[in-house]
Amino acid sequence: MSEPDDGLSGLAKAYQNAGPWLSAVWSLVGGPLLGGVVGYAVDHWAKWSGPWGLLTGLLVGIVVGFVGFLVRVTSLAKKDKRPGGKNGEPK
Repeated sequence: MSEPDDGLSGLAKAYQNAGPWLSAVWSLVGGPLLGGVVGYAVDHWAKWSGPWGLLTGLLVGIVVGFVGFLVRVTSLAKKDKRPGGKNGEPK
């Protein structure tokens, strides 16, 4: 069966399909970035001589980003495997 023509080009459809996956990747990248910025700000605000706020912020950001990434990827994978989903469509 052919998909209904929604007026989108092939490139636009590819971007539309990649959007949720790119969001998952941004959670993996954004967690450590945000944690590092917050940790650096805490170091600067508290006037600590060591980078303990930065290191703690990075560690927390890595954990939060990785967990968010896993949650999004597993939900996307489950969505694709359901009957009627992309991988479960009858041909």
